[in-house]
Amino acid sequence: MEQKPGNIAYCIPTYNHPDTIRDVLEKSAALYKEYGIDIYIYDSSEERDTEDIVNEFIQCGYDNIFYIKMECSIREKIKSIFMQYGWKKQYKYFWLVKDRRCFGEKTINRIVHNIDDNSDVIFLTIISKYPMEDKEQEIQEYNTDVIEFYRNWGWLSTSMDVTILNTRTMLFNIEEIYEKYADNVMEAFPQCIILWENLDARKDNAKIRMISRDHLQVYESSYSTSGWRKKRFEILKTWVNANDSLPEYYQRYKEETTKKFAALPWLLGSMDELIGLQKDSLLDEKVYVRMKTVWNRLVDIPLDWVYLIINERYFELRQIVLKQIEKLIEKEKYEQAYWIYKTNTWIGRYDNDIEYKVLNKFFIIYQREKDRENRNDVFYAVKSYEDMKNKYFSLKHLLWRLEYEIGDNEEFHLLKYMREYKVSNIFLAYLISESCVNKDKVVNSLINRNNKE
Repeated sequence: MEQKPGNIAYCIPTYNHPDTIRDVLEKSAALYKEYGIDIYIYDSSEERDTEDIVNEFIQCGYDNIFYIKMECSIREKIKSIFMQYGWKKQYKYFWLVKDRRCFGEKTINRIVHNIDDNSDVIFLTIISKYPMEDKEQEIQEYNTDVIEFYRNWGWLSTSMDVTILNTRTMLFNIEEIYEKYADNVMEAFPQCIILWENLDARKDNAKIRMISRDHLQVYESSYSTSGWRKKRFEILKTWVNANDSLPEYYQRYKEETTKKFAALPWLLGSMDELIGLQKDSLLDEKVYVRMKTVWNRLVDIPLDWVYLIINERYFELRQIVLKQIEKLIEKEKYEQAYWIYKTNTWIGRYDNDIEYKVLNKFFIIYQREKDRENRNDVFYAVKSYEDMKNKYFSLKHLLWRLEYEIGDNEEFHLLKYMREYKVSNIFLAYLISESCVNKDKVVNSLINRNNKE
């Protein structure tokens, strides 16, 4: 296929990850060459391993790969990349990517065949919806409302590889931006700051091309992982400063965007994650003191709970969490209750009592009802753990009587209970599968009775 030169400069900063670079190039070099994408590897490694690997590919005929040695701080390295250091030609678009990630032909084909529409940004929605929200975000082909784009996708723009920038409209004032923002902000979130600064400058005529999750094929190398974990708290404190420092135009949604990113369940939004950080000695009294002033801006988990985690007061914490779930169920806020349950699996490890066991079953059924039929009948007439246990064990008892033919007309009593308490077929099927020995007998009895009615 015939390609125009200079479509995309695909830039990979790396440090001491030679196996990762080999893995990624093996997956992507030929594909990217076919589609006219040039790969630039910016390497700060002490040893020559990465350079030797890149040279192997170049010697094999991959003239779309370029190696650039960098001996400077991460801040200066990324700045140099944004300032197009080492580029062999002019490009329409610039794509900054983690060294452990590359993309498949479905994605590359979609990007390259839309590259002549002169969008300011091509944005890859590698996660189709915010994890703590019930519904997926509707994704239009083009987005021209910059402030709503910031509100909906600011949290995802923190991922280094989701933004492909027009070199003419989005890379024109890099030096000024670096001078304007604090060093730690430009070290941790340079791609975000440059994106939002320059979209602010173009807010009246910005054009953002959205690539939906359906068109994305993402490969993640297993040879390296994120280095964020050990410095997570300091980076997220910097995230507050990064959003605060953005232009006034974004003011309306700064707090919301700040929290949406920090509260992701794999960052600070999960009690499971916080307990894991404490177990690994990454969350302690010193961190607690440093983070107190910004904690409420980052996540909704109360600071009091963090104090209990630090001091390993798990019984108290368990009581508090289960009580909050119960209150949310009482208020019919089932999705919020579900997310608290889902991010507190540690409770099952520490204390697997009957209430927690039944709660676990109800949320399994809730998820199935929601996914298959968009309903939540499992919680009908349920306002407390006591109601939950009564509904569960009443239904289980009726199934038991039916299976073992205890009493007369048991099918009638069971079907009556199901109608009265809105027991879905999903709930019933789950309980039959879990509780009954002769499952076919029970199912056939219910079908026959239902047909008679």
